[in-house]
Amino acid sequence: MSGIKAFILGMFLCVVVAQAFAQSPHGQSLQIRCDACHTADSWTMSRDSASFSHSITRFDLEGQHEVIDCRQCHTSLEFSTLKSKTNCASCHLDIHQQSVGDQCNRCHTSESWMVNNIAEVHRQAAFPLLGAHAVAACSQCHTSETDLRFDPLSTDCFSCHEADFASTTSPNHQAAGYSTDCIDCHRVDAFEWTGAGINHDFFPLTKGHDITDCNRCHTTADYSNTSPECVSCHEADFLATNTPNHQEIGISTSCAECHTTDPGWMPAQYKEHDDKYFPIYSGAHNGEWDKCTDCHTTPGDYGVFSCIVCHTNPGTDNEHDGVSGYTYSNTACLACHPNGESDGAFDHNNTNFPLTGAHTTTDCVKCHANGYTGTPTACEACHTPDFQQSTNPNHVELGLSNDCASCHTTDPDWMPATFANHNEFYALNGAHGDIANDCAACHNGDYNNTPTTCVGCHQDDYNQTTEPSHTQLQFSDDCASCHTESAWVPSTFDHDNLYFPIYSGSHEGEWDQCVDCHTNPANLKEYTCITCHANPETDEQHMGVSGYTYSNPACLACHPTGEADGAFDHNTTAFPLTGAHNTVDCFSCHANGFEGTPTACDACHRMDYDQSTNPNHASLSFSMDCAACHTTEPGWSPASFDNHNDYYALNGAHAAIATQCASCHNGDYNNTPNTCAGCHIDDYNQTNDPDHAALQFSQDCATCHNENAWTPSTFNHDAQYFPIYSGKHRGEWDQCSDCHTTPGNYEIFTCITCHTNPETNQEHNGVNGYVYNSTACLACHPTGSEAVNFNHAETGFALTGAHTVATCIDCHAAGFEGTPSECVACHNDEFNQAANPSHTALGLSTDCMACHTTEPGWSPANFANHNDYYALNGAHAAISSQCVSCHNGDYNNTPNTCAGCHLDDYTQTTDPSHSTLQFTTECTTCHTENSWAPATFPNHNDYYALNGAHAVIANECAQCHVGGYNNTPNTCAGCHIEDYNATTEPSHAATGFGTDCASCHNETAWEPANFNHDAQYFPIYSGAHQGVWDQCTDCHTNPNDFSVFTCISCHTNPETDQEHNGVNGYAYNNSLCLACHPTGNTEGVFMHDATNFPLTGAHATVNCLDCHANGYEGTPTECNACHQPDYNSSTNPNHTALSLPTDCASCHTTAPDWNPATFAIHNNYYQLNGAHAVIADQCITCHNGDYNNTPNTCVGCHQADYNQTDNPSHIALNFSTDCASCHTETGWSPAQYTDHDNQYFPIYSGGHEGAWDQCTDCHTNPNNYTIYTCVTCHTSAETNPQHNGVNGYVYENSACLACHPTGDAEGAFNHNQSGFPLTGAHQTVDCIECHSNGYENTPTECDACHTPDYNQSSNPSHVSLGLSTDCVICHTTAPNWNPAEFPVHNNYYPLVGAHAAIADQCATCHNGNYNNTPNTCVGCHQSDYNQTNDPNHAAANFPTTCETCHNQNAWVPSTWNHDTQYFPIYSGSHDNEWDHCSDCHTNSNNYAIFTCLTCHHQSQTNNEHDEVPGYQYNSAACLACHPDGEGD
Repeated sequence: MSGIKAFILGMFLCVVVAQAFAQSPHGQSLQIRCDACHTADSWTMSRDSASFSHSITRFDLEGQHEVIDCRQCHTSLEFSTLKSKTNCASCHLDIHQQSVGDQCNRCHTSESWMVNNIAEVHRQAAFPLLGAHAVAACSQCHTSETDLRFDPLSTDCFSCHEADFASTTSPNHQAAGYSTDCIDCHRVDAFEWTGAGINHDFFPLTKGHDITDCNRCHTTADYSNTSPECVSCHEADFLATNTPNHQEIGISTSCAECHTTDPGWMPAQYKEHDDKYFPIYSGAHNGEWDKCTDCHTTPGDYGVFSCIVCHTNPGTDNEHDGVSGYTYSNTACLACHPNGESDGAFDHNNTNFPLTGAHTTTDCVKCHANGYTGTPTACEACHTPDFQQSTNPNHVELGLSNDCASCHTTDPDWMPATFANHNEFYALNGAHGDIANDCAACHNGDYNNTPTTCVGCHQDDYNQTTEPSHTQLQFSDDCASCHTESAWVPSTFDHDNLYFPIYSGSHEGEWDQCVDCHTNPANLKEYTCITCHANPETDEQHMGVSGYTYSNPACLACHPTGEADGAFDHNTTAFPLTGAHNTVDCFSCHANGFEGTPTACDACHRMDYDQSTNPNHASLSFSMDCAACHTTEPGWSPASFDNHNDYYALNGAHAAIATQCASCHNGDYNNTPNTCAGCHIDDYNQTNDPDHAALQFSQDCATCHNENAWTPSTFNHDAQYFPIYSGKHRGEWDQCSDCHTTPGNYEIFTCITCHTNPETNQEHNGVNGYVYNSTACLACHPTGSEAVNFNHAETGFALTGAHTVATCIDCHAAGFEGTPSECVACHNDEFNQAANPSHTALGLSTDCMACHTTEPGWSPANFANHNDYYALNGAHAAISSQCVSCHNGDYNNTPNTCAGCHLDDYTQTTDPSHSTLQFTTECTTCHTENSWAPATFPNHNDYYALNGAHAVIANECAQCHVGGYNNTPNTCAGCHIEDYNATTEPSHAATGFGTDCASCHNETAWEPANFNHDAQYFPIYSGAHQGVWDQCTDCHTNPNDFSVFTCISCHTNPETDQEHNGVNGYAYNNSLCLACHPTGNTEGVFMHDATNFPLTGAHATVNCLDCHANGYEGTPTECNACHQPDYNSSTNPNHTALSLPTDCASCHTTAPDWNPATFAIHNNYYQLNGAHAVIADQCITCHNGDYNNTPNTCVGCHQADYNQTDNPSHIALNFSTDCASCHTETGWSPAQYTDHDNQYFPIYSGGHEGAWDQCTDCHTNPNNYTIYTCVTCHTSAETNPQHNGVNGYVYENSACLACHPTGDAEGAFNHNQSGFPLTGAHQTVDCIECHSNGYENTPTECDACHTPDYNQSSNPSHVSLGLSTDCVICHTTAPNWNPAEFPVHNNYYPLVGAHAAIADQCATCHNGNYNNTPNTCVGCHQSDYNQTNDPNHAAANFPTTCETCHNQNAWVPSTWNHDTQYFPIYSGSHDNEWDHCSDCHTNSNNYAIFTCLTCHHQSQTNNEHDEVPGYQYNSAACLACHPDGEGD
């Protein structure tokens, strides 16, 4: 029972407590025990006894909040109403009107409203109060009506100090264009604007420059254009220099190269002097001079120097005693002592030009007059005057080398000398070689006129010869013809081996002197055999010898060894004598001697060849190798013709009679016909089964017969054409003409002669396409049988639709064989004339079946290949069969772009307004073809890039575009201003941070923010700089620009300089501090990616020094600064040749190997328009991997298109390859050929303007537009009467154009106004005879038409004589080629003297035959020769070469002057002492042979010559000693 009571009591207490809580006046949110604040005595709260801690509300009670009554804040017992109002403004009035944010605790504390940390507040706001700002009243900057509203101000100096800027005068900042960023020049910790606070680090003011008066350098009000170059201020100092005169000697105007900023320009050091000129700061001369003028004694010219001011004489001379070429001269000093040291002085013998001979005693200055540098070492450099003045020999005239060393040494006076290249002027061989060093032996002291021929030196040797006497025998003075250069003997004149055996064989001992055979001492090539071998004995000995002639050359030819045995036998040679050759006189072939006589037939028989007439060998171009057809039998018979097949092939029966020439040629080989009927016309005419003539069968026998026999013939009518000997038609016909009613053309036949109407029509009643027509009969009944009918359905072309009602002839108008089955074969006109759509313009397929059925009217039609023109997808596919929806009845101009159909949809858009925002009209960019919505905006990044968190909500458009798409802001603050205003740590608004969120935050999230000074910029919260700074302005002295920093506020000098002592490239400069100490420590790694040039792509692997060779400060970031060599060496394409921009980034990224690349400036080189613009991104289409040689002409790329054209064929018509002359870049068609008028024929002007419709009106052959017709319009019935009486008129197209090139009747062609007026026989010639190949480019040369006349000419034969083919040389245009002249006669035979007098009397010499007129004197004058009697030329065997004695003027006087030419017989002692020529010339056959012994008998003559040395009783000796016939 007690347990039950306890349970009931517990339940009661729970209810009471629950009710108590439920009834709390503080609301349910305050879940604390009442006794935490109240006692059982009273509801009044006692602070002393209350255990409640306000800190649990996250609002500590501090300062004034600790002592105030709770009710001052909690105006209601429900304390939870202040739960979210923990900020000051929820209780306290914001007297600053939100101008400094709602974080009162930034300036105030809970103790008091007084502000004690204004400096700190300003520092946090990125504008520390320094200098004048620290003492200025707040209201001076923060102006308001209450002085308590502190609206955020710009941290830019200019925003407050614009008036100060505008009022500046010295300098006038505004006029000078100074930056409005005051901190560039003034210090923020300064209390005034004076220059004392200026940061002049950009031009450190040290030493002499350490001045406070800016006007000393800045002489104008414009400080911006003051140059930092020394000379800009110190030009007067530069120009006033005189020791040295800087301007005159070309010293640099960069003063810092030698001077410091110390006053007075001293000290100065020209350190480059050692490297550039001479060591004066090192080596032996270091410290040995005081001033420049110690050596440079000419102040106006520092190129002049002196060594001898210090190095005086006689000391210097003594030091150089024995030194070759020594000269006491400044330049010589420097030349030998270039480094100023006595050791290592210049030694000529250690160079490439050691001094020898005369050079050792030559004064240096003789060679080095122009200085010691670059002195040439070639002999000619000094000795050209010696060379040019040489006389013996004259080096210039002889063209000797100017390389003296090739002949001379350096010994004085050019002696001794050699001439190693003597053989280039005269080769020294044999005995000459033995005396090669004995120059005087030949030159005898004169080297200019030394002869170069044997006799030039050896004339005395020649004159003194005795065995034989060379002078008496008039031997050649060319010693080398017999002798060598080794010695005179033995000589090389071996008569036996070289010429003829006289020291051996039959002639040994048979002769006494050379003149026994060589009777003409002036020409030992002449010889005689008949002096000894006299007649009649010799003739008798040769009786019966074929071809024997009593002649010296014949003797030698047959007896080359002089022996009777072993005489020449023609039959042992390569030309044995057979046939007619056996009876020919030797001289007939060997008229020009026996050596080298040709063996080719035409060499002798050319005239026979040229004069041949049956057949005419020349006209038929027969071979000149007579042996090809003839033997050597007389009369040229028998003959064969083995190459008959080259002219006419002999096959079958012809081959069987190949040797029976007369069977076909019948004695006439020129005009033998070469057609069947030409020989067999009688056979043709005599046929009777069938009668070929009556039936007008073709005379081309080969169409039915072969060459073997007439039968069997190949005409099998049943098998080849139609069954007439079998089947239904057998016995139904009598003669061929029953069916073949046109005898001249058996291809024409008729069926309807027998198969008449109306029976035939009735029999075919109901047959589709039936036509009462012979060809139709054969087409359907090819066997002539009713049972075998043609069935179209069984072919590859079954008849359906409209084809079932067409008559056969509609398709088979050209016959039933080979009728094409392609639609276009019949329907091409309908295809070409189709207008909606224009099938040709759209390039639709000519295969009608692709769209149409055979139903009449071309309907219904489909367009299954619509996707080839425009792909139907989505909503378009849904209406693909509702053509009118898009085409609206017009199939030609249907647009193929989205906007083409949906432009109204585009322009009516409002949210967003597509037109206002200039959205693309390419709807597919955002929409699909299914419906307008949902839509995407893939080019959002073109308007606003979505990255990070924005990208996450890229598909949640409403997140940003609240209420519409038109006015959405595109700046960070535009959307996030509330986020900006709500920031607390730090308060961005209070600190005046920029509203460009991206400067610190990324788009992924607000935190972490990227303003992590340690990581991003410089460690200040860690490392060496942790705790060593107080405010940002310690380093960032320009609160308006935190990118400006300084290190040297803390790191002062001289300590810093001392710390960096020995550090190469060290400079006391902020940016260099950071460059070397990026972490603020002495150790640290430079991070390139923290710079403005992050390393990407190929840059990531480049060595630092490749770019920073000149230091890290000011390294250029332009591409070409490093990549100019890559640019210059580029080849594909060649950037230099194409003048491409040197800004690599315009085309390339930093990816390795320069790929990928774009070319946005393509249009600067070649405009991409039309179809080219469509493939602008498909580079390979045109360039194919080679960017240098891409053609820039149409045909360069489109040659294949050009070559494949067929309507018209551009190649066949030789159209211009300049496509642009007819086509645009948009498409090949439509095209216009507007230049037809100028290039070919006026069709857009003149008489033909408007008279034509299409090209095919005139050009009826679409495959060949060179073919044209005039006669389509100009019919013969009209044209012929119009040209009545016009010479040469032909009703023919080319003739029309030739006479009417402008197409007008006026101005027709007049031959006499051309370059070929018609005269003589040309006036009556029909035009077509000359212009058979057209009127264009008809040649005007005679042979163009008259070559057959020329080739067939026979008297004379123009071909044989090689006469000119220019007929006008001899002929006029008179008919029959007469009269004619021959002005080129002298080219064949000169007409002079008496011949010239009869030049116009051709018959006198030619006697009507111009082919065989002789061209030798005796050829015409044989009778004159035979009739001579004083002397009798024939009896005396005078030569028949009349010109030997006579000229062409007359026979007398003749030129036979015996006294002058040979021997005095008409004067002197022999005058009247002789009677006949034969008194002395005893050999009537050879007047070169003479005798003195007939009159001068031996006994008397011997007595008269007693005691005469060398006397011989010999005719030749008589003449030799008495050449004028006198004894004295």
